[in-house]
Amino acid sequence: MKLVSFWADELPRLGLWLNGKIYDLNQCNPAIPDNMSEFLFDGDEAMNLAKAVEADIISGKLQVEPAAEGSELLTAPVPHPTSC
Repeated sequence: MKLVSFWADELPRLGLWLNGKIYDLNQCNPAIPDNMSEFLFDGDEAMNLAKAVEADIISGKLQVEPAAEGSELLTAPVPHPTSC
């Protein structure tokens, strides 16, 4: 699984990179945080939800439009790290 941060509505969002497309994980499952910092803080619970979304997209169980295609909207993986 490849997790990314990408720009949407002038805010960084948490996404799943799959076959050159970015899926907004929070739009796929609202229980998943919309940003990487909160996702990392939530730990295994968030990761398991994200893995389930990925599996559902791959299997076709979840029919969702990608938020973007290509890498032009990608930003730093953790846009606002706590160490800065």
